[in-house]
Amino acid sequence: MALTDVQIRNAKKSEKPYKLPDGKGLYLYVSTAGGKSWRVDYAYFGKRKTLTLGVYPTLGLADARTRRDEVKKKLSEGLDPSLAKKREQLAAKAAAGNTFGVIADEFIAKLRRDKRAEPTIGKNTWMLKVLAKKLSPYPITQISGKDVLDVLNVIEKSGRIESALATRSAIGRVFRFAIATAKAENDPTSALRGALQRHVPVSHPALTTREELGGLMRAIYRREGAFFYKMGEHLFDASRLPTAELP
Repeated sequence: MALTDVQIRNAKKSEKPYKLPDGKGLYLYVSTAGGKSWRVDYAYFGKRKTLTLGVYPTLGLADARTRRDEVKKKLSEGLDPSLAKKREQLAAKAAAGNTFGVIADEFIAKLRRDKRAEPTIGKNTWMLKVLAKKLSPYPITQISGKDVLDVLNVIEKSGRIESALATRSAIGRVFRFAIATAKAENDPTSALRGALQRHVPVSHPALTTREELGGLMRAIYRREGAFFYKMGEHLFDASRLPTAELP
């Protein structure tokens, strides 16, 4: 006879644990302390087994019956529900540890092992750890295309069109790295091609004289923080440039 919610609520502790059967192997197990849990008995290749489905009232009667039916379905497919549950728990634990931030760190470490140029490593680090920081705590297998697009739209709306496009590519490289290392199965960024505004290049007047070129190079050389352009006096001597007034 099937259980009712009233029977379940009224079940009290006893000197010995007991069962309240619901049918098809499902029953409510009541411990001597009064704790209630849903369990299901089944046979797998002739061996009798018991699987705990959840604790009442966290798991209600209707949901317990649904899980019982899932157990029966696995049995019909030739699977042991207990082993399947353990695999699912291990997969969930692994997914929780494989966050986007963790995989991004592994990808950046690979760039270093591959001896990629420091500017390349620095740019990828900035895009993945700063611009895409919102994705860092989420398991990589649970990140959708919309999650990525939300991050990119914030960058795009700030006016950094090229940065948004470059960040999409960087995020995609992390997903493809995760796929290659068996930590993800798909790359949601592939569906976002065309979703962002394309950068429209703006033409600037060309420098046509030695004086104009000299003025530009002196401006670059004098600009504070222009480290990559100041290559040392033995390579770059500003005094040898054509003289011209800076604009």
